[in-house]
Amino acid sequence: MRNFCSVHTHSTMCDGKNTLAEMAAAAFAAGAASFGASGHSHTPIPAATQPPRTETPEFVNLVRVDLDEYRRKHDSRAVKKTLSIPSWLNAQAEQAGINFSAVLQEALKARLGIGHGSGTR
Repeated sequence: MRNFCSVHTHSTMCDGKNTLAEMAAAAFAAGAASFGASGHSHTPIPAATQPPRTETPEFVNLVRVDLDEYRRKHDSRAVKKTLSIPSWLNAQAEQAGINFSAVLQEALKARLGIGHGSGTR
């Protein structure tokens, strides 16, 4: 079985031609290990009245994701900051070839107790 998942979908809940159920069935028939959907409109996804039927060992896993919160925690885009340091310190740091951005990032991570790499605590 191939393992892939697409959450960029166009169902009848926005501008697509097929229902989410039809799309999920097609994805699984094509060998998908999972299927996800994202909304392209502000129409709320209706609550499930009963869980979809599955056969062992299949299961349905409903996941709620707050993408705005995820972006706030993991957005690695650079942000320009202006700061002030004494002139003598600037001169010595430049002479030593110090990367100001790297030093500031390391210091902020240390102060906030954030580990290296992921940007999360």
